[in-house]
Amino acid sequence: DDRGDKMRSALVIYEYGADESSYPGIQSVEDPDVQNGVPIPWGAMSGLAAGDGSTLYAVDDSAYKMSSIFSIDASSSPASLFKRTHITDANGVFAAVAPQGEFDAADLQAMINEDGTVNIDSEGIAVDPAGGFFVVSEGRGTVGDEDRPIESLNFLFKTDMAGGIEKGVV
Repeated sequence: DDRGDKMRSALVIYEYGADESSYPGIQSVEDPDVQNGVPIPWGAMSGLAAGDGSTLYAVDDSAYKMSSIFSIDASSSPASLFKRTHITDANGVFAAVAPQGEFDAADLQAMINEDGTVNIDSEGIAVDPAGGFFVVSEGRGTVGDEDRPIESLNFLFKTDMAGGIEKGVV
């Protein structure tokens, strides 16, 4: 792992065996916003948290715009991704973040879409026992590096169950 060379480490474990693979491990159901048999799109999951019973919650990485929280029913195999909730800034909490250092108003504006959905780099999620979620977003860029300027900061968001941002911490 050498940050200076922009080479980051990863660990992936594979198992070779004679048994038949049990794929898929997760599948999505019909998207209620689209219907006609089209499943809820998902990918690049980067965070997972346990909810009540067999419900899991996941977030997607910055590979997608309109960041989302996914609800998964893990009571059967394969698990079923049954709901996609977009993270939104309907109350202007995220939009009110003051620019800091190299992170300017244009960088912030690029992270909030016209419809109020947000484009963050979700890396983790936790269920708040009092309701809603905590979602962490990884920043992008390196202070003082002209080749990799700051485009976003690290954020911790508190959302309600509908994905609305209630609080944000830089």
